[in-house]
Amino acid sequence: MADYKMLINGELVDAKETFDVINPATGKAFAKAPHCDAADVDAAVAAAVAAYPSWRDTPIEERRACWEKALGVLAEHKNAITELLCKEQGKPKGGETPEREFVGASLEFNRSVGRIKKVIAINPEPLIHMEGPDAQVEVCWRPLGAVAGIMPWNFPILCMFQKVAPAVVLGNTFVGKPSPFTPLSTLAVVALIKDCFPKGVLNMITADDSKFRAGAHLTAHPDIRKVSFTGSVPTGKAIMKACSDDVKRMTLEMGGNDAAIVRGDVDVKKAAAGVFGGAFANTGQVCVAVKRAYVHSSIYDEFVKELVKNAEGRCPCAPLAASSA
Repeated sequence: MADYKMLINGELVDAKETFDVINPATGKAFAKAPHCDAADVDAAVAAAVAAYPSWRDTPIEERRACWEKALGVLAEHKNAITELLCKEQGKPKGGETPEREFVGASLEFNRSVGRIKKVIAINPEPLIHMEGPDAQVEVCWRPLGAVAGIMPWNFPILCMFQKVAPAVVLGNTFVGKPSPFTPLSTLAVVALIKDCFPKGVLNMITADDSKFRAGAHLTAHPDIRKVSFTGSVPTGKAIMKACSDDVKRMTLEMGGNDAAIVRGDVDVKKAAAGVFGGAFANTGQVCVAVKRAYVHSSIYDEFVKELVKNAEGRCPCAPLAASSA
């Protein structure tokens, strides 16, 4: 089994314990991840706090350059990253042909890269909200300090980069915690790009939540200035309560109950394929997946038949199989 380590203050570090990571296609453990304790979380936060003043004062052009360097490193290791995503998350690899570059793990990788490129182009110059002869009102963007990101298991590296890239390029430092179901791709990615940033700017800890609620400890830490969370509604509620103690800023992206509305004048075959894809992409493990469909009565029976055809045309298979979709 490969050796995966946490990233704290620019160093790859072990934890006192480990936990098994299961390949969902086989139901068997294929690797072990570090299981942190409270001292590890505190050390990661302390590193982020210490790195913040100099990183905040680093010109944004230099912060962007760090991300540009990281993008180059990621491109060199795309194959290894996508294969690891397949093993721990269960999605197909994709990328075998240009048409399949936006399937499964390749889709997640490509969108992660695209998200980084988009957010590092952010212009933090003041926005003039109101201007008059006697006064001018501006909206100014200021970093907060050490911030935390808690990521889900359905898109591990995409959700990680959605949090860390904008936070870090705008002058914050970061402590992240991936899901215990999919910790490895995140650990592998930060290990690859750690030398692109000064020590302490990027930190990543992992834990088995059944033994130690590292996310709760991180959320409640007095030196964390903001928490960004993607995951379940119950956990989001708990984070909201924890953040209320010291009025932390927070961003919560939780589950939805999304509906598809199918009108009577649609191309039924195309509509059914679209609804099926919207419901079952990533095996339905998407926050905005279609959970219910309201179908016009005039096409209801035909629509159901087309949905069934779509389902019959899919075959579950091993994530790394070229035929998986």
